[in-house]
Amino acid sequence: MVIFKIIRIVGFILVFIFLAQLNAKSIEYIWRDGERLQTIYLNVGYIAEIQNGKQVKMMEVRDPKLKSFLSKGFLPKTHSNMYSEVFEEVEGGRKMTLPGDIFVEFKEDLDEKNIRVWADTQKLTLHEKINSTRNIYRIKTSPGIENIHLANKLLTQSEIKSAFPNWWRESS
Repeated sequence: MVIFKIIRIVGFILVFIFLAQLNAKSIEYIWRDGERLQTIYLNVGYIAEIQNGKQVKMMEVRDPKLKSFLSKGFLPKTHSNMYSEVFEEVEGGRKMTLPGDIFVEFKEDLDEKNIRVWADTQKLTLHEKINSTRNIYRIKTSPGIENIHLANKLLTQSEIKSAFPNWWRESS
């Protein structure tokens, strides 16, 4: 009898923890903006639909399964090419998302040929050169949080001067 009461109490506690995670409004996240560390908050109550790689439509998350994925810090693979997580610079602040692509500044001593070879070895696609006087390129990526991870990873490589995701920010 006592064992059943303990199992029931533990079950209630686990359900409570699970529901608390589903109702969490945001998760703190750190990303590198050049040399600075930036704190942002992953808002598990919203996702962004990315249309044509440019237009962003914010949508409230009502599906508990989707909210559960978001509370773990990522979207399910079924949402990976058209949707992005939604972030805020301060909790409850202006929404921002990652529609895809990363801006990378290469060191000055690298020419375009070496940059293209580097991109091929990294299995990355150079989309366009952004600045003719500096080695800044736009690298093609899918929407979502992986852009933060990739930009942070690229910053550790000797060829890279700076790397940051293409952020879309809600107008104020």
